[in-house]
Amino acid sequence: MSESGADLGGPSGVYTLVARVRAVVPVKPFALAKQRVRQLSAVRRQALAQLLVRNVVCALHGSGSIGEIVLVGGAEARELAQEFETTWVSDPGLGLNGAVAAGLACCAPEAPRLVVMADLPLLGPDDVRRALLLARAPITLFASMAQTGTNAVLCAGGASMPPLFGGPSLRRHLDWARRQGVLARVVRHSGFALDLDTDEDLSLAVRGGFAFDRESRVGGGA
Repeated sequence: MSESGADLGGPSGVYTLVARVRAVVPVKPFALAKQRVRQLSAVRRQALAQLLVRNVVCALHGSGSIGEIVLVGGAEARELAQEFETTWVSDPGLGLNGAVAAGLACCAPEAPRLVVMADLPLLGPDDVRRALLLARAPITLFASMAQTGTNAVLCAGGASMPPLFGGPSLRRHLDWARRQGVLARVVRHSGFALDLDTDEDLSLAVRGGFAFDRESRVGGGA
C-alpha cells in the first residue's frame, strides 16, 4: 500500500474525525456504465459495473468505520441497497454531481461524509480504515492514479464542499477550497487511486488482485 499527502487549498491546521462516517456512492445504470472497456461484451460490461459497486460497498461495510452507506441511483441501486441493508436515494437525473448532492442531502451535516466513486476495483476495508486515519483536514481529497481526478472526498463534521466530480476534478476541488479559504488535503492512496474506465484499467485491476473473469457471467472481488 502506498500513500502520501499534502496540505493544499487553505490555511494550515489539523482536524481529527470524531464520529462515524456517512458514505455516499453514486451508482450509474449498469447498461450505461464502462462503455470504454471495449474488450468486453455489453453483458460483461454490465456484470463488471455491478461487481465494482459491490466491491466498494463491501469495502465500506467491512471497514467497520461507516455508520451509514447511501447508494444513489435507479432500480439497480435500490436492489443493492436492499440486499446490503443500506440507504437508497433516487437519482434525480442531474448527472454525477447531482446524484452526489442528492446523497449528501440525506446525511446530517455534523457527521463526517465520505463520497466514493463506484468503480474502485482495488478498494478494500483496510483502505477505508486507513483513509479515515489520514484525514487531517476539514476536507480530504483522494486523487486518481493520474493525480488529475478525484475518486473520493471526505468532509469532516461541519465541513462541506460542493461535488465537482468528472474529468480533471482534483484541480476544481482545490480551486474551490482556495477561494473559500478552506483547508483541503490531497491524499494519494493506492486503494483509492485506480478507477476502472478502460481496457488498460481492467488489466491493471486484475494484476492488482481484482477477480473478474472476462468470459463467464460471474466475477468476484475482494
